[in-house]
Amino acid sequence: MKKSIFILLFVVTTQLLFGQVVSSANNLSFLKPDSLKKDSSKCDVIIMKNGDTVFAKVTEINPDFIHYKLCNMKDSPAIVELRKNILIIKFANGLKQVFSEPDKAEPVRTQEVKKENPFPNENLFIKGQIDASKYYVNYKGAGTVTLVISLLSPLVGLVPAIACSATPPRQKNLGFQRTELFQNPDYSNGFSQRAKKIKSRKVWTNWGIAFGVNVVLTLILLKK
Repeated sequence: MKKSIFILLFVVTTQLLFGQVVSSANNLSFLKPDSLKKDSSKCDVIIMKNGDTVFAKVTEINPDFIHYKLCNMKDSPAIVELRKNILIIKFANGLKQVFSEPDKAEPVRTQEVKKENPFPNENLFIKGQIDASKYYVNYKGAGTVTLVISLLSPLVGLVPAIACSATPPRQKNLGFQRTELFQNPDYSNGFSQRAKKIKSRKVWTNWGIAFGVNVVLTLILLKK
């Protein structure tokens, strides 16, 4: 009788234990590869440049960082990864985004800028002479002084005539129209040389006029 009761208790205990093991095994079915594969299909796949692969749910992408949460983990903390560390993101909807570092800009080589002729099709020396003929008119002071003194005495008038004709015009009196053009040495030389000739010609012309007036007056006086 006691032996029969013992056997009965053993059988009942064994069945209870076996039922719990089966139940536990069924509850762990989410760890099976098929289950993992099924859940991972709903995840984004992040492939790092170091070769690591992360199943995640990407929540934000900005120029510097990628924000995501781990997939298949309830209450996963938000994770932030540098964008430069990520190679590819394969999204659950089938889209794919490839990340690459921007090309490094090569250092700019500074070179000395050569001043070029802004009027390459023109002879600037000749242009300077032409412009002087147009714009140089401030010779009148020297010419007037020579004329007045020479009218009084042509001999004395030779002094201002020689001095004024030998002195180049001052730059402020040249009357050139474009400062940047006058900075070109060819143009400025042509302009200045022509202006000096104009001034000299005007001075000697006035001296000649004064000398002629004196000759005429002398002849008139002698006839009387």
